[in-house]
Amino acid sequence: MIQAAMKTGIKTFIPSTPGEKKVIDILASVDNSEEVKSEEAIDTAVETKRLLADLRKYLSSSAFYDVGPVTSRRIVTFFGVRTPLVIQFSLHELLQVTGVGRKRMLAIQRGWEFQRNLIRRSDELTGSDPD
Repeated sequence: MIQAAMKTGIKTFIPSTPGEKKVIDILASVDNSEEVKSEEAIDTAVETKRLLADLRKYLSSSAFYDVGPVTSRRIVTFFGVRTPLVIQFSLHELLQVTGVGRKRMLAIQRGWEFQRNLIRRSDELTGSDPD
């Protein structure tokens, strides 16, 4: 169906689902002569969406005390794919997010460090090299 839209012209294609509409919007924004780049853009957009969803789930998991789905959504919405880097290297930036004060920031730091130490210890026991 999407391929038909590419060949017959996007203006004549009527998407039947919101997902198809998003794909058509992405394809419409890319020059047809750069079809490979448009496919890469779609793949990147899909992977980014999955990553952000996984980050929201991870931050609202039991690994992070006092961080629920609302706070995790706010953090990930604010920082996007930079979220892990902010937590790892620039924790104080979390204070810019609505609902994140010193207490939550420290809870996120403790949860993050606990997970990193757990992975490090597991790697040591199994002889894996994380780097």
